[in-house]
Amino acid sequence: MKSLSKSCATAALVALSGFALYGCRSSATSAGAGDAASTRSELEIPRLTLTRQDVEAITKIDLTRPDHDAGGKLQTITLEKRDEAWQITAPIRAVASVSKVHELLENLSLVSVRLVVDESDRYYDDFDLTEPKALHVVAWKGKDKLRDLFFGKTDVRGQITRVSGVRGVFAVTNRGPGGYSGFLFTRNLRSWRETSILNFQEDDVIQVEVTNKHGYFSFLRDGDRWAGSRTRRDLHGQLGKADSAWSAFDETKVGDLLRNYRSLGADDFGEDYDRSASGVDSAEEAGGVIRITLKGRPDPLTIRVGKVSTRQTPWAIKGNRWAVQEGRIDTLFVLSPYTADWAVADASRFERTHERVGGSDAARPRPLNSAKGD
Repeated sequence: MKSLSKSCATAALVALSGFALYGCRSSATSAGAGDAASTRSELEIPRLTLTRQDVEAITKIDLTRPDHDAGGKLQTITLEKRDEAWQITAPIRAVASVSKVHELLENLSLVSVRLVVDESDRYYDDFDLTEPKALHVVAWKGKDKLRDLFFGKTDVRGQITRVSGVRGVFAVTNRGPGGYSGFLFTRNLRSWRETSILNFQEDDVIQVEVTNKHGYFSFLRDGDRWAGSRTRRDLHGQLGKADSAWSAFDETKVGDLLRNYRSLGADDFGEDYDRSASGVDSAEEAGGVIRITLKGRPDPLTIRVGKVSTRQTPWAIKGNRWAVQEGRIDTLFVLSPYTADWAVADASRFERTHERVGGSDAARPRPLNSAKGD
């Protein structure tokens, strides 16, 4: 029995030793295969990630893709860095949204190839990687191309991509915080424009002025309070003498106006050919002018509001009005009706809606743009 037990123990030890040796060989083989695969990937998969220095050196970005609103015709939107600011230089010239450009650059720096889909160029059309179908992104450093990429279809492998100058079809990671985000590259022209017009703190305002066909309204800050005066126009449209004894004036309305203008943004934009009919150059007759003076700033922030816009776009709202900001006179904006109405308002817009009359509280509703009380 002892001999049999000893034999069994020896056999078990030999078996275990053999399994351990096999395991070591298997591990060594796997490690070798992994090294080979890693070397192969380094040779075949383009490295696309950009360093922070690379991103900061980018001076121009071309975004070309089919414009489906124009029957699939290719449109190139060009963003260029000028004096540390970003501008749209094609197909129009306008101020670009810095935050949106930075979002694009940040995402472009993270783009990385995760696998090779095909090593040839025969499937470019199938994956929408040809010029007429793809989103073509070119990032420039001066006259040199830092990146030249084509983005096509998306499937379970990721965002299908082509790298200019490299034969093959690749899949780019498009999931997670480091993945390619296509919506950052495919904004329409309007969305690339800077929509911000004004940005100030209400507490910094010391005077607000409104001039329109109804007259001239001036509101001066007195500590935490507002004092208002109005000047009526005569039958010939000329301004008369200021009336500071404006008993119906409601200072809370000045706060309402400022809340609408402190972070003023454009709803849409006009073209050069819209300017002549917009009325912004004769704003005091066609719409109104709002001037907001800030402490420590000699020149007021001035918005000239013109006629009602007849522009037909997906963002058009009935009652939208054309507007420009002095100092940015080359950019024609469209303002929402409620915001624009402060510029064209009559006196009632700045008055209490209920006023004590003859010792009793009597409701005196005042229409938004009624001439009554002017």
